[in-house]
Amino acid sequence: MKRDVASVVTALVVFVAIVGLAGCGSGSGTTRTGPPPIINGFTASPSTIEAGSSSSLMPTFNTGSGVITPGNIAATSGTAVNVSPTATTTYTLTVTPSSGAAATATATVTVDPVPVISSFSANPTTIAAGSSSSLTASFTGGTGTVTPGNLAITSGTPLSVSPTSTRQTTR
Repeated sequence: MKRDVASVVTALVVFVAIVGLAGCGSGSGTTRTGPPPIINGFTASPSTIEAGSSSSLMPTFNTGSGVITPGNIAATSGTAVNVSPTATTTYTLTVTPSSGAAATATATVTVDPVPVISSFSANPTTIAAGSSSSLTASFTGGTGTVTPGNLAITSGTPLSVSPTSTRQTTR
């Protein structure tokens, strides 16, 4: 029994086409989904704060419902949300449509630690006119400046001063 190669190939193509359509439904139902969520922006202002301060997170998106984590804070497009993190935190905005995949964006709020001065001393504490004294400060969370004179001081490193009159230096 000889068969024409062209007729066998045609039969296989028709069979593959019919099998490929199996399970596709009758074609009478249509599933529509809304537009995917688009996040136009997610910012923190200011993006750097001192400990104990707050920052505003501004989400801007086109559709869906928004949630900001951590905190599971409900987000509305164009409405700022105030946060007061105690440490540097990266916030994630997740916008979920009624169907389909969610979109995400992040914004980071950097928290600068509060400066702490643990000690500030002069050695010697009393000097004669024209003599010098060493000021030593121990501090964290910032840069040091001694006034009067606006002299930069590094934590733990003595700074030599030669006042011309009696002065009281405060910390």
